[in-house]
Amino acid sequence: MELWSEKEIEILKENYKNHTVNELSEILPRRTKRAIVYKVRNLKINKQKIWTKEDVEYLRENYSKCETKEIAKYFDVSEIQIRAAANRYKIPKERLWSQEEVDFLHERWGETPISAIAKKLGRSIPAVRSKAIKEKIGGYIENGSYITLMELCRTINDGDTAATYRKMLKLKIPCINKKIHCQRIKVIDINKFWKWAKENKGDLNFANFEENVLGKEPKWVKEKRKEDIQYKQRRGVWSKEEINMMIDLNKNFDITEISKRLNRSEGSIRKQLGLLNIKPNIGKPKKKYWTEEEINLLKQMIREGKQYNQIMLALGRNETTVRGKVQHLFNTNSLRKAREQLEME
Repeated sequence: MELWSEKEIEILKENYKNHTVNELSEILPRRTKRAIVYKVRNLKINKQKIWTKEDVEYLRENYSKCETKEIAKYFDVSEIQIRAAANRYKIPKERLWSQEEVDFLHERWGETPISAIAKKLGRSIPAVRSKAIKEKIGGYIENGSYITLMELCRTINDGDTAATYRKMLKLKIPCINKKIHCQRIKVIDINKFWKWAKENKGDLNFANFEENVLGKEPKWVKEKRKEDIQYKQRRGVWSKEEINMMIDLNKNFDITEISKRLNRSEGSIRKQLGLLNIKPNIGKPKKKYWTEEEINLLKQMIREGKQYNQIMLALGRNETTVRGKVQHLFNTNSLRKAREQLEME
């Protein structure tokens, strides 16, 4: 490494304040840019910039809009000097929010995409999110009239959230996709949900749906919840008393009658009898023909949005028989599709 001469050091001291490193490398052709930087550090030469009013005004206008690196390049100084000057002249990096901007944020939060809010205000998406947190206006979804489809399924609490989710999609619930934090989430407007639920209440179970958990409810929901609770079948572990009662009932009654008396599903009773190696009492049931009154009652209950367990209890028939009759009358065992056909009559 060639030592610096006294003449080169003098040239460096005289020109460093007013020239960039690129220009100094041309003035000192025998020295690389890296060598010049190291020599400046060793000599402790401070390149102090004299800030004019115009410079300060430019810094004040652009400090919150541009990156510090760009401003440093414009003034041909280090980023540290830019930050020091901003601190000296009390120029905030963050652009202050006007009251109009804050009001706009409160009004549109939860309704308008965050990217659109940021574009309208001329701010970055992180800046908009940060301001929403500081204003304590809550999460994006929480402040609209929307609820995520998954959260709705958990709220209804019908035992199997995933199955409820699939059922709702199959029933064409009017949900939309919203992009939140780089993720697409299915959400639904609460008012549209109530309208859809009324049309499809026969396929929904509100027995475990907490009252007013989604705000004010339509009047029909209270009656629907009451009916579902009334016809709700028991689930879970069988007690010893239930098992003994089932064994006694099986001596004289068929599975349908046992199901009514124990408030358990027929499938659950068959399973318990199978585990105990007890044959179910099938008997010799006589074929019971459907009367015109029964068919009219069936159609009426389908129009009212009743479920199969409610219909079978009202008609005194098992679920298999009721499903078979619905299939025969409407060419489908879906109560929703059968209701649609009845509405078209």
